[in-house]
Order: sequence, then C-alpha cells, then structure tokens
Amino acid sequence: MSLDGTAASPLEITYSRHSEFDLADAIRWLLQTFGEETATHFGVRLEEELTSLAQSIATEIAESGRYRAPVHEPASAYFARPVYRHSVSTTKKRARRSSAGLWHVYFELQDRNRRGLPDTLIVHSIQHSASRPYAVQTD
Repeated sequence: MSLDGTAASPLEITYSRHSEFDLADAIRWLLQTFGEETATHFGVRLEEELTSLAQSIATEIAESGRYRAPVHEPASAYFARPVYRHSVSTTKKRARRSSAGLWHVYFELQDRNRRGLPDTLIVHSIQHSASRPYAVQTD
C-alpha cells in the first residue's frame, strides 16, 4: 500500500537490446544443454521474478519515496548509470555453493512519465551466475 492507502501499480518492464540478446543466448544454451522443458521453465520463472520485483519496487517507492537497495557498483560502472542486481533461482533446490539454476538480472529504474518517481524497470543484462562478472578495471 502507498502512503495514501492505494495499491501501487507495478513498474513497467522493458528490455534493452543487450538484454534481449542475453535472453536469447540463455534460452538457446538451455535448449541445447538441458532441453525444451528447462528452457521453458527458465522463461516462466524469469517472467514471474521480474513481475514480482516490479511490484515490490513500486510498493517500496510508494511507501518510502525511493528504492533502497544498493546499486551494483561494477555493473553501474560498466553501463555508466546506476544499475541494480537481482538474483533469480530457476531450480527448486540448489546444492550449497552451486551455480546451477542461478541467474543475475541487472536492471535500472527510470522515470519515463516525468512525475519524479521511477515508473519503469529496464533490464540491461541477464547472466548466469557462473558467467564472468562485471568488474571495474583498475589498470
């Protein structure tokens, strides 16, 4: 609920071109490695997680006026804007310290309707947790 007692509308979800390629690559890899059932399950879980995330962020913004999660520093440097990371587990149970079924979604929040608060969640990248992480180069 927002400060005025109304339910917050979820943020709109959009995908950058980069994330569309990441998603296509992930589904292609899952299809080739594990088959159609796993690839389909991945797509469904990702959509469920992003929908839930968009709603929870909208609720938090309606209640407090901002999203309080820390930005992901390396990804923010890579994309040259404040970017957050959300972990998505696509398996029911993972072994401890296993990267199986764990994906990271890197996203940005934008105020596209120009009302002073974020209304859009823009997915910038979708990567398997075992992928090379974004890193800030210090050389």
